[in-house]
Amino acid sequence: MAYATPQELLEYLLDNDEVVAPDAEAVGRLLGRAEGDVDRAVGPWPVLSTGRKFDPPALDLVQRAALSRACCAACEFRLQLGESGLVGDDDYAPEGVQVIRRGGRTSPKMLEELSGSGLVRRSGTVVTPVVVVLP
Repeated sequence: MAYATPQELLEYLLDNDEVVAPDAEAVGRLLGRAEGDVDRAVGPWPVLSTGRKFDPPALDLVQRAALSRACCAACEFRLQLGESGLVGDDDYAPEGVQVIRRGGRTSPKMLEELSGSGLVRRSGTVVTPVVVVLP
């Protein structure tokens, strides 16, 4: 099952006037690339037989909603930057213009949508056990 539906994506994009929703044929491909973006951002989860890290029906309602919004945010980010910007295409600016900061490759909004869902693992380290010494 997909992380987000085409309808969820179209509803998510309604709030951004700068992004034009893709045609129906392109939506499926865009959602597939965005699912990969989400999987790369969440950290070291095992990959399922579907090739993805999550099975949405197996998640609780809050996690499913966060996963859907994150996938839609990743789509929005891809549409905003354009695919050529995401593959490392150089931007050319007129002489005298200095780029202060280059955009990131991970959608900040996607990470916000995942925040607090318990779906993001940032480290593969083990928590050190607490040892209680009794008097």
